[in-house]
Amino acid sequence: MLRQKLASFCLLLLALLSHFGLHVATGRGIGDKHCGSTFCGNLNISFPFGLRTQAHSCVPNFNGVELVCENNRTIFPMKKGNFLVKHISYVNQTILLVDASLGDDNCSVPHSSSPWLNPSLGVLGLNRADMNDRGEIYVVNCKTKMINSSANYIDASRCSTSPSDAANGYFYFLHTEAAPSDFHPSCTFEALVPITPSDITGVSNFDIYQRLLKGTQFKW
Repeated sequence: MLRQKLASFCLLLLALLSHFGLHVATGRGIGDKHCGSTFCGNLNISFPFGLRTQAHSCVPNFNGVELVCENNRTIFPMKKGNFLVKHISYVNQTILLVDASLGDDNCSVPHSSSPWLNPSLGVLGLNRADMNDRGEIYVVNCKTKMINSSANYIDASRCSTSPSDAANGYFYFLHTEAAPSDFHPSCTFEALVPITPSDITGVSNFDIYQRLLKGTQFKW
């Protein structure tokens, strides 16, 4: 009787080990589709993101979004311009992005268009974290300097040494709700820039840049 009970117990134990062992192996298989966690500076990079230097080496068919680590800064590469990743919350599934061309002490204008215009996002769909304010503004470059009566055009020059001049053109912010007739023939589209809050009516150049430097939060 004792031998029968012992044999039954051993069979049950083997069955349990086989069952849980299979699930552990399956779990590892799922995990292997990702690249695990790594760091760029003090920013944790985990799925659905991965650094370009590791993404293809760890998984042949990496299906997340590739980021780039440059000088301990995490870059969200775009087809047109790049965004600097300021923060990622894997709990809230949010990522905070700032135009990488912007800085507190330089004269550059934003050149990076909204992330959802990027076809390389793959399976990840980004939406604005605040669905009540999904605004953008145009950045345009005009060969002609807009006169003071052109209220829809807000000078995008950040300092006296700004690249806005007769040779390089004049950069302006223009609200996306502007009518087609508001587009001057001498102006060309440069970027569609995310901004929060989106209403720039009567807003100064300084305040627009303060909003841009705070970044925009996206949710996946």
